Amino acid sequence: MLTLNLLLSMIINAKVKGRGLVSNGKIYTKFMSVISDDSEQDLLKKFNNELVMKESYRKLDRFLSRFLKDGKGYPYDLMNFHEFEKNIGNKTRYEEYLRKTEKICSEILDEEKIDCLVYKLLEVIRQDDRINLILYNSEFIGKEKIFGEYAHPKRICIEALLLGLFYHVHKNPARSVNIELSEIPERRTFQAVHFSHYNSLALELPLNLIENINENASRQKSADLKYPLKFRLNNEIISELPQNKNIFLYGIGGTGKTTVLLNQLKNSDSTGFYFTLYQYKPEIRQNFRPESCRILLLILLRFHYQYEYLTYESCCSKEGEENILRQLMELENIFKISPVNGPKYTLLLDGFNEISPDFQNDFICELEYICNCWHNVRVTIAGRNIPDYDIFKNFDSVELCGFDKNELRKILSDNTPPDDELTEILKLPVFLDMYSETHNKFTNRGELIDGYVMKRSEISDNTEKFLIRYVLPFIAKKTFRIILRHNISRAEAIEAVDFAISYYLMNDNIFQNYISPENFRKNALRESRAKKDWIRILINTGFLETDSSSPRFLHFTNQYYQEYFAAKHIINLIESALTVYDPLSGRLPENIMEYGLFSQWYGNFGCAESDGIYRFIGEMCSKNSLLEGLLEISRSFHGYFTAENVIRTAKISYENKICGADFSELKLPAFMCSDVEFIDCDFRKSIVPFQKKLHNVSFENCDFSEAVFWCEEDKKLLAELGASVS
Repeated sequence: MLTLNLLLSMIINAKVKGRGLVSNGKIYTKFMSVISDDSEQDLLKKFNNELVMKESYRKLDRFLSRFLKDGKGYPYDLMNFHEFEKNIGNKTRYEEYLRKTEKICSEILDEEKIDCLVYKLLEVIRQDDRINLILYNSEFIGKEKIFGEYAHPKRICIEALLLGLFYHVHKNPARSVNIELSEIPERRTFQAVHFSHYNSLALELPLNLIENINENASRQKSADLKYPLKFRLNNEIISELPQNKNIFLYGIGGTGKTTVLLNQLKNSDSTGFYFTLYQYKPEIRQNFRPESCRILLLILLRFHYQYEYLTYESCCSKEGEENILRQLMELENIFKISPVNGPKYTLLLDGFNEISPDFQNDFICELEYICNCWHNVRVTIAGRNIPDYDIFKNFDSVELCGFDKNELRKILSDNTPPDDELTEILKLPVFLDMYSETHNKFTNRGELIDGYVMKRSEISDNTEKFLIRYVLPFIAKKTFRIILRHNISRAEAIEAVDFAISYYLMNDNIFQNYISPENFRKNALRESRAKKDWIRILINTGFLETDSSSPRFLHFTNQYYQEYFAAKHIINLIESALTVYDPLSGRLPENIMEYGLFSQWYGNFGCAESDGIYRFIGEMCSKNSLLEGLLEISRSFHGYFTAENVIRTAKISYENKICGADFSELKLPAFMCSDVEFIDCDFRKSIVPFQKKLHNVSFENCDFSEAVFWCEEDKKLLAELGASVS
């Protein structure tokens, strides 16, 4: 609800900060002097009878500090606007009011906060059902006229908006709680302008294609480099990326390739266009050019239409195909210009290794066209390794290096990691950041990231803590089908929220024994779910963000987070199952079968996409008996995939050696993973499916007595590999 105390608080939040600047009382009287019938002194008398101006303002400031909080005690009945109301409709007189307001705004408002102020005001107006008409441009207009769309944003004159809203809140007195300004999103439906002449009041904003693309590109979120990174080019160490050629930036996961690319957006010499490549697919348009024009189309859809349309077809149906083809041609002509002082644009393409294999050749064809024809564009691509395509022979191949021991010692001061194994982990910036914030003890990546996330959750309120610990793991699980996906729709995220609530809150056994001991309150969480936007809170945790290709999709901010939370989902399920498991009855938590604990966790053997998840599971279980406990309870109902899941976890996490594990009375995998040594493992009374192909597998001192073999040849084969099969 838009009220006077709310309006004033937002203006005060947007004012210039510092010593000797305008007080809150001065802000109030300056704006009110424009539209009310009272002079500055008359306004002050309505709040106190002081004769000394300085003391009078001091008392007004004290009143406003209370009024901003609760909206109580304001003398609405003493305020008159007869002169202002008489001139509504008189454009010449209205312009005088606007010029006075513009002078006030220039004096008190922080220019960098004006967009946030307008954004929050539009948000409140949209949500206030009491508001149908607002005063704007010397007349009352329907409020819907000020709301633009991403494809066609509106021009909003800040002076006209504030003038009309000051009048509105006095004519419609009410009370509301104070709220803060919001960070403006990357996509916006408006452009805030100051009043300079009457054209400033025109709501419709004519868009110049190239200017609009450049402006929207300038609003991309960049990233800061926390540490002095080093690069290797032609076997020489350099401290900055070269600026005169196309670049392929490569390095293992976690070295900071994405951060380096986003940092390039700060380059004042060129306009950068950042895209992730995991959703790349060719876009062939015979009526434009026979080569794929996917990148060109993405630039148009994102930076001109701000993803109001997600496809060429949906854009053409609204904007007209002839218009879109003309815009594509105009944009490409800008890219084809031969610049005098170097290219004016940079393509920042992240994650070459994440392009679907089906589309890699199409991408290479398009990239060849871009490199040969777009003279005004420089290309920087990031990936885990350099692919074997001829086009990349003309790129500078730059390796992003991690930190060595000496560099880590400088960064960490007295907290230098003690051995080579930990140094190897911390040389990646993603893990160094976690360690620098927590300094938690760890022996592997899984323990480090788990300690970091758990510590983050401890300083959060109960809602955010629940979301981090139990909802994000459900969301990560949902991103895995056959392979690990990189995004998830908001609808799927909400479904994951409901699954987490159903399992952890609505299951009394789980809640009382597993959740409640962590001081969670069921009713408080359910009330929070009803009143708060949990998706927005999830995004604010920093682990999840809106997908740049569409606000309807979300993705984890780092693939390590995605893998970690997917692993955490399994660990949460194991812990909850062990907590409430009754060995006498063999009963497990209700509905636990639905959530994936006793099916294949993340794909079949050989699915490299999910190896990182299994590694995190194994590393986080390295100091406890969770996996042993899981094997034990699985015997009660012959968990079909338990042995397979545990074997795969152990193989990936423990250097292909599995020692002393008890797989008795369980069904073994139909296809045992290769290159693994089983040492002193118990397979008694297990079920051994068809195992004809075992590559580099050994069973040293392993007991298969009373095991059930599907094939007699397997029995002989296992005996040859060192197993006891009597």
